[in-house]
Amino acid sequence: MWPLFQRERPARIVNVGSLAHRFARLDLDDLNWERTPYDQWKAYARSKLALLTFTMELDRCLRRTGSPIVALAAHPGFAATEIHKKSAALIPKTAFGRWFQDKTSALVPSAVDAVRPILLAASAEHVSGGEYYGPGGFLEIGGKPARARLHRAARDSELGKKLWAASEALTGVRFPAELRAMKSTPR
Repeated sequence: MWPLFQRERPARIVNVGSLAHRFARLDLDDLNWERTPYDQWKAYARSKLALLTFTMELDRCLRRTGSPIVALAAHPGFAATEIHKKSAALIPKTAFGRWFQDKTSALVPSAVDAVRPILLAASAEHVSGGEYYGPGGFLEIGGKPARARLHRAARDSELGKKLWAASEALTGVRFPAELRAMKSTPR
């Protein structure tokens, strides 16, 4: 999508994270699960940590080039959608699990409420590049949009550079040459 951005005009790149990223550890030597036994939940968490690490590195790169484009992220917390009814991995396997899900389902925000932190990141005037938003309530499960906690690995600039290099190597896509060559100016 990079060619669609007008590089002289302010714009935002907003990536959607997940609470799951906090439970992950990036293994840059095994990004494609070739040596580690695949686990769908660990893979999801790692993918979200990688996405957030990449987002923060993208924002640092944009700042270094003096671009008016910023990168930031947001997560919805929990959302009452149909996925828990249609995904075998999310259907409770025990009577207690079904009881617990039934009793707690009323506490889970609607999809309309859950999307608010993402909309804030995409449209609010007061946000900046490199920020992360989510629900401000208990454990960031629901509530009004607020700044969210971000795994420290996602802010690690050395990890970000290594992930960026690995991403370029795996995809064959490089950051546009015109931006790499731009003189660094502060925003």
